[in-house]
Amino acid sequence: MAVQENERETERSAESSEAYSQQLALTPTVEGVLKRFSPDEVVTAADFVNAILDSADHRKAYAAGRFAELTLVETEERRPAEEWLTYIQAMFDTSRMQSLESSSVAPRLHGRLAILGLAMLDGDLYRQLSDAGSLEALQQEVEPPIQDLNDILSERGREMYAERLTDSTVYDTVPPWPDDPVRAAGQDQLGRGAFARFLAGRIRAVPADAGAYSVHLYAPWGAGKSSLLNLLSGELSPSSRYVDRLLRIATLGLSGRRRDWSVVRFNAWRNQHIDPPWWPLLDTIYRSTKGRLALWHRFLEWGWRLVDGRIVFLASLALLLWGLAIILWFFPELLELGALEGAAKSVTTILALVGTVWGGITAFNRSLLLGSARVAATYKERVHDPMTAICKRFKKLIRRLSPRRVAVFIDDLDRCQSKYVVDLLEGIQTLFRDAPVIFVIAADNHWLNACFAIEYEKLAPHIREEGKKLGTLFLEKAFRFSTPLPGAPDELKRQYWQHLLQLRSGDDEEDPELVRQGAESEVRTALGEQEVREIVEASAGRTFAERQALREAAAVRMAAPEVVQRLEHTLKPYSELLDPNPRSMKRLVNMYSSYRALALLADIDIEQHPLALWTILSARWPELAAHLEEYPDQIQGIGHQPPENIDESLKELFRSTEVETVVGGGSLGDKLQEADIEKCRSMHA
Repeated sequence: MAVQENERETERSAESSEAYSQQLALTPTVEGVLKRFSPDEVVTAADFVNAILDSADHRKAYAAGRFAELTLVETEERRPAEEWLTYIQAMFDTSRMQSLESSSVAPRLHGRLAILGLAMLDGDLYRQLSDAGSLEALQQEVEPPIQDLNDILSERGREMYAERLTDSTVYDTVPPWPDDPVRAAGQDQLGRGAFARFLAGRIRAVPADAGAYSVHLYAPWGAGKSSLLNLLSGELSPSSRYVDRLLRIATLGLSGRRRDWSVVRFNAWRNQHIDPPWWPLLDTIYRSTKGRLALWHRFLEWGWRLVDGRIVFLASLALLLWGLAIILWFFPELLELGALEGAAKSVTTILALVGTVWGGITAFNRSLLLGSARVAATYKERVHDPMTAICKRFKKLIRRLSPRRVAVFIDDLDRCQSKYVVDLLEGIQTLFRDAPVIFVIAADNHWLNACFAIEYEKLAPHIREEGKKLGTLFLEKAFRFSTPLPGAPDELKRQYWQHLLQLRSGDDEEDPELVRQGAESEVRTALGEQEVREIVEASAGRTFAERQALREAAAVRMAAPEVVQRLEHTLKPYSELLDPNPRSMKRLVNMYSSYRALALLADIDIEQHPLALWTILSARWPELAAHLEEYPDQIQGIGHQPPENIDESLKELFRSTEVETVVGGGSLGDKLQEADIEKCRSMHA
């Protein structure tokens, strides 16, 4: 349909195209783009636009930088570049342009006009650029300034522009959206990028000498865990200017200069059949970071992988063969047949040389250098205390990368078999515990719980803690920071749905970068949670884009070290409701800061006290919290008669005086209410 439409359009404009092409001169940019394509090469309108944008770094210069993060989807119509140019020129009226310029110099067809012309010729391109806000921004940058694009269009151009305005509100078809994770911030439609910036702030604040630090991102399948890992990877990279501005204090090392990060991606599902499970993880980290090592350190690592566990074998073999050769050379009388003396010397020398070379080749093929899992398995048999040796070597590798820090992202663990899941998580706890590495593991917590329950089934009757599954006890040891993925406000969901259906409203689109910078400026000086919330609450009368940007900036601000420090002081009175162990307060601060960021991003207005109570309840009795999320009205039964149709373990919690104290707020305030739980369950995916 689009092809036929464009054919009719070009046929109707063919009569006047030659006249316009003679009058409208080309700028060097457009001339250069035209030369990039051969005369017989057919290209799409998107190809033509990309060629313009790629010349002289116009992606940052055009449309206020909107093209920098825009990836154009391939359009259908194809023509030679010169033919596209002919029809582009037919879109503009040179006499109108001449009158606007008030100059004797003939108007020229520059890059911005060429893109506008291409958009009018190709409906798919028009919709892509319009949705990104690029068309309106381009029109505002046209020189001399114009009030309306019609001011410089030919009669045919005005007809085409009117048609585009008419058919741009509703699309005839919805494109087949791929089920791929978001790979860059420009593709984020649900505000997850802000939560990635929050997590980046918390990760950057982890001391470099703290040893291994594990973060657990949990959500059901399809909730966007892989997308969040991609966004987080972008935030930890050196090019993340926004994080650098907002969290500058958190990104400074002891020397006062910024510490860059190396992000290592490890797909557990693709490696689950390799045994031992720690080897592919270790090898992936090495291969991903070896380019950052100094030459001498790289040589040391290479040498260790080649000879470790085999140095005795190599030395013994070489000494034996060369010893035999020397003996026969200097004591030929040991040979019974003198005629064979010369031949024997030659043979023994050759055998010694061949044996040494062959031993070297064998050791190389059986060394850790080639990354063979089979060799890694035999390594454990050859080396005394192999795990300690591996642990020390890994720690040396990470320290040699300093001041650059390492973050390892593990994805798709919730698609793996139970034994592999348990072995990998326990390996991270033991083998890599002393190295200053951040492990970020994205996996459904129900899956991980089930894996530990299966592998430790025989221990389940003997190890029990109220409100916690057996797997939860292991996961609490494995992870120092756990958080669900954020939900999204209803308005943001509506906009995302419109994006999927290719529907657009007629609302004026605001410049997202300017809105973001303004929001960042407002929250930059907030020193505590209450100040952050007051700024967000004061934005009630603004546009949705402004309020969303402010919520995102506020969520990121919750990761700033000075805000976290004040939060620790604010939450200290709640220690009376926590488990009596040293880790409980730190876990409360970690969980609470995450929950507050989630609430801000989901536009959930909840006070500090009920959110703190819910955080404590979720940490101490996660099974009860999960039940109350599904049946929030049953909160009224805590301390009284429990519901009949629940597990006996939950009934015990309903009768527990400790649970009743936490739900009642202790001596700190009001009781946790049903409405509070409904808010809390809405703030995460």
